[in-house]
Amino acid sequence: MNQDRRANRKSPRLLIILGLAAIFATITWRMYLDSGQRFVGKVPPEFPAGGAWIGAEKPLSLRELRGRVVLLQFSFVSCPYCREMDPYLHKWQQKFSSQGLTMIEVDDGSSDSLEEVRNWAASSGVPYPVYFDEAGRMCTAYDIHSFPYTLVIGRDGKVVWELRGWLGESGITTMENQVRQALARQ
Repeated sequence: MNQDRRANRKSPRLLIILGLAAIFATITWRMYLDSGQRFVGKVPPEFPAGGAWIGAEKPLSLRELRGRVVLLQFSFVSCPYCREMDPYLHKWQQKFSSQGLTMIEVDDGSSDSLEEVRNWAASSGVPYPVYFDEAGRMCTAYDIHSFPYTLVIGRDGKVVWELRGWLGESGITTMENQVRQALARQ
């Protein structure tokens, strides 16, 4: 009878341990998927039709931009951390565009209206093209759920680096270094 009691006590412990292991595995897998390196080494999805371009003479495509380094930043107008990025993006546009950098901001159209984005771009003096992602289709294709989300695409059209979120000055330094490295590659 004592053995039966011990066996019964071990059974719930085993279930708890297995349950915790399953939770840990799920969290680890989700962290891996969200690690910010989902696109590195891959050709990213193209801009969907139906969006609006602000500050571009014609619609752009990633395929046509091959040979240049592209920095894509996904954002929305009222995102405070996205706006923290603005001075750096403006500086890099001025500093690196002659070396082959094309900057494009992708606004999540499910959060903003086209008019809000146009007003923000004009009042902020955005010196690079902004793609208004009507209904957030591009954000969905990239599976983006947090902002800002930044990708650096190499001259060969493949993502060389990506970052989810705002990491302050250390993140800015890392991002600028990644842009410099991508520009140095031929």
